Amino acid sequence: RAFYAFALARAIPAGAEGVRMQCDLLACQNAGWQGVTLNTTRGHFYRAALEGLTAQLQRNLRTLEKIGHFNATELLLVGGGSRNALWNQIKANQLDIPIKVLDDAETTVAGAAMFGWYGVGEFSSPEQARAQVNYQYRYFWPQTEPEIIEGV
Repeated sequence: RAFYAFALARAIPAGAEGVRMQCDLLACQNAGWQGVTLNTTRGHFYRAALEGLTAQLQRNLRTLEKIGHFNATELLLVGGGSRNALWNQIKANQLDIPIKVLDDAETTVAGAAMFGWYGVGEFSSPEQARAQVNYQYRYFWPQTEPEIIEGV
């Protein structure tokens, strides 16, 4: 099912042909879907949701950058959502920074195991346990033509 939705959304160009999702459901009177027509498909809804969530991420990141007096040069993603290659590319394009994705999305389990190793005395510190793990990353780079997403 997830792959089916992914394939549908991938066929929709950037901007979801005018369909938009305002994701701030609790604080915005315009929350929900805009631009829906009789020609709107499931792919439009899914693509618009990914783009809407990314817009919300962008607003939050800009706020964090302003408060913290820094500019993000890349974004590290972990967890289940990081498995969605289309969404990762949308984030790279919209945020205009590289998206770094851990190949093994199950970081919670790995972190618990590291603390477990430390807890049973296998390692002298959590840092030593962490040093034993060699993480592999993939990058998604911003593209100027978001509707042409190679390898996604």
